[in-house]
Amino acid sequence: MQRARALRVLSASLWRRGSTREALPHSLEALSITAADPTTIDHANVLLDHGMLHMFLRDHSTALSSLSTALDVFLQAGDLEQVAVANGNIGTVFRSMNKFDSALEYYERALGSANLIRDGRILAGLHGNVGTVLFYSARYQEALHHQSIALSIFEQHGAKTGAAGTLDGIASIYVALGQYASAIDAYDRALDLFTQAENILGVAIVLGNKGVALRKIMEIPGALEVYDRSLEIYETLGDKRGAGGVLGSIGNLYLDLHEDARAQDYFTRALSCFEDAGHESGVAVMLGNLGLVLKQVNDLVGAEDAYRRSIDMCERLHLSDHACRTRVNLGEIYQLQGRYDEALELYSTGVDALTELGIVHEVANTRARIGSIYLDERYVGRSLERAEEMLLLALDAAAGIDGRPAAINVYGMLSKVYRQTERWKECLESTERAHALQELLSGERSTQEAERLEHRRTLQNAERDRQVKLARYQEQERILNNILPSMIAERILHGSTMIADRFERVTVFFSDIVGFTPLSASIPPEQLVTALNTVFTVFDGLAREHGLEKIKTIGDAYMAVAGVPEVCEDHADRAAQFALDVLAAMPGIRERTGLAIDVRIGLHSGPAVAGVIGENKLAYDLWGDTVNIASRMESFGAAGHVHVSDSFAEELRAQYAGKGVDITRQNNPSSMLLLQRGEFDIKGKGRMATWFLQRA
Repeated sequence: MQRARALRVLSASLWRRGSTREALPHSLEALSITAADPTTIDHANVLLDHGMLHMFLRDHSTALSSLSTALDVFLQAGDLEQVAVANGNIGTVFRSMNKFDSALEYYERALGSANLIRDGRILAGLHGNVGTVLFYSARYQEALHHQSIALSIFEQHGAKTGAAGTLDGIASIYVALGQYASAIDAYDRALDLFTQAENILGVAIVLGNKGVALRKIMEIPGALEVYDRSLEIYETLGDKRGAGGVLGSIGNLYLDLHEDARAQDYFTRALSCFEDAGHESGVAVMLGNLGLVLKQVNDLVGAEDAYRRSIDMCERLHLSDHACRTRVNLGEIYQLQGRYDEALELYSTGVDALTELGIVHEVANTRARIGSIYLDERYVGRSLERAEEMLLLALDAAAGIDGRPAAINVYGMLSKVYRQTERWKECLESTERAHALQELLSGERSTQEAERLEHRRTLQNAERDRQVKLARYQEQERILNNILPSMIAERILHGSTMIADRFERVTVFFSDIVGFTPLSASIPPEQLVTALNTVFTVFDGLAREHGLEKIKTIGDAYMAVAGVPEVCEDHADRAAQFALDVLAAMPGIRERTGLAIDVRIGLHSGPAVAGVIGENKLAYDLWGDTVNIASRMESFGAAGHVHVSDSFAEELRAQYAGKGVDITRQNNPSSMLLLQRGEFDIKGKGRMATWFLQRA
């Protein structure tokens, strides 16, 4: 039984990722193992997954049979949780068959069981499913009610992924209602939650759906931007199926814009992705889309071929809704080619299938196409009586739905029928009704255009606010980077409130201008400040060149460190090269300032603590005995010399010894030389051995 459970998990993981064919053998093996005792919960659970797998395989008969058998076992066992799940899954199968009344019936049963056990997760999912079915049935307000309940439950349980998915569904309802600003807001909330939950796939899905909404309001740049972001995620994940869906959406966008060449290119790329992924239903749909664009460019032979291939795949995969739509589209190709009887046959079967599927507005359009053939003078079977009959049926189908565009077209054709039969009153009435509907539709379009413009203004304002915030952030970043190391500034900008780091091996540099105090009393303040600025500007440039971090200046003293905040193994060598270059720069500084100044420099290596202090005027500082000893090396040093501790000397000697160089020997191959100075009594430290560092 353990193997059966493992096979069930493996199969489920495969079909949930879209690999239905690969999942089937594992599901069948699990079924054969558990079939020895068909009354067990294990067998029912396998049947549960087996049924959903067959739903994705479009084998609805097997799916319903498996799920119904599982439901019976759960009912007998009194397992209300699994009863709710099984009823919900049966509802989902009926939903995929477009049998919405049956789907709602089973979802309601599932809700009854879930309410008894008060399982929030199941309740939320079922309310979401009910909302989806109502959405497909164009019962938008009821759909919104159930999706709102689902969202509330998910939020109460802190289920970010569930809440995000529900917001995505709510946004789709707003799109259908033409409330695009609300839709975009819901999509953005869903994106935020999926991002927080680190659900990258969810982000990609919502971005794709948001692109559809932006396309509806003709925000083409915005739609293309989110499509590109979605496509990038799918490509990063290696999800060919998802990438194909986004490419197809971009193709539809260009089809709407009548950019047929681009539309065809994207449909072809989408088709290739679906073929690579083995996603046959995606291939079937994309072939139908290719047929549409080929018809647009008047390649009727190519369109017919694409439609026929799509229909063959749809029939094999039991994609009845797409199959009947594609048959109707193929009928339009036949009508354009003058093959009227073949077109009528496809339109008639299409009407029957669309009526059974409940796709009412397409029934209206298809009946109108039938009426247009009987009205066509080129058709040998032309019949104004049959044309009128079909057109009136088309009007009935268009009533009570968003079928005004179809109704306007039908009234126009009816006017032609009445005019040719000299029924002038009815002709006038049809013409007036067409005009009235056109005005109503124009008014609605004007309202939608106003909403679109308002939404665009909202987006522009949001973008302006974002740019202002970005500019402020960049200014803060620039200021912080001027006063703090870039790594530390980055941590503060990302919310760090306490920065204190310990470094085991660093080298601290101290310098001091010899005789600065009497000098400052003998020259004008402006000259003094200018001279200090010249000195420290040179020091700053050399520090950047050698990779040291300037810590601060105090009067005429300059402090820097190597190995902080970024750890480096060659901190002693960096500090040594910097110190020697500072000495080498002094003649030039004396010439530029006109002052006979020199510096003492001290270096010491050891551990230190670095961090940020202050609230208003932030400062990055360094603490520890290493700082104190480096300062002592400077104060006990000599003008024009680099005075270093024995600890620093050992660190530097070890670095060069690794290269086979002894820097205490004259004429060594390096650019520097350590000369022993002897021992000194260092205040607070006792006797210490020290060295002078100079160019070799």
